[in-house]
Amino acid sequence: MEWYLGRWLTTYSSATRSTMQSNFKDVRGQQTAKRALEIACAGGRNILRIGPPGSGKTMLGKRMPTILPPFIFEEALETTKIHSVAGVLDSGAGLVGVRPLRSPHHTISDAGLIGGGMIPHPGEVSLAHNGVLSLDEPPEFRATCWTLCVSLWKMVQSASPALPCH
Repeated sequence: MEWYLGRWLTTYSSATRSTMQSNFKDVRGQQTAKRALEIACAGGRNILRIGPPGSGKTMLGKRMPTILPPFIFEEALETTKIHSVAGVLDSGAGLVGVRPLRSPHHTISDAGLIGGGMIPHPGEVSLAHNGVLSLDEPPEFRATCWTLCVSLWKMVQSASPALPCH
């Protein structure tokens, strides 16, 4: 942890950085797409990647966590709590130091995506908190998944103040 501009930031060890196999700096070309991702990540905004097969949509999505700002202490704590409740946190791992990247398969159930079930547990949306939720091949997902995601997005937008876009 290091103190920066009045906030505690998590710092990555070289071992943690090496586990982040895909890095945004490895992308060649794609200047417009890279710029759009940089702007979306800097502003904490959503982005929809559209293009023909093989154009690099998935490759860029997998590299998004590497350009997100570092965790502040509160974000790392929130993410660690969610991962601990879900049972996906390694025992003795301490705080989560890398922003999560969740990329569920299109056959995921509503409860798997949003959370819930007979024994309630966090879904992929919660596990991607403070990170990236990548829904690859959108037309393949069931309509109910999209309805739930849009409803959740509207609730979050109404609860938080709108940020100006220039």
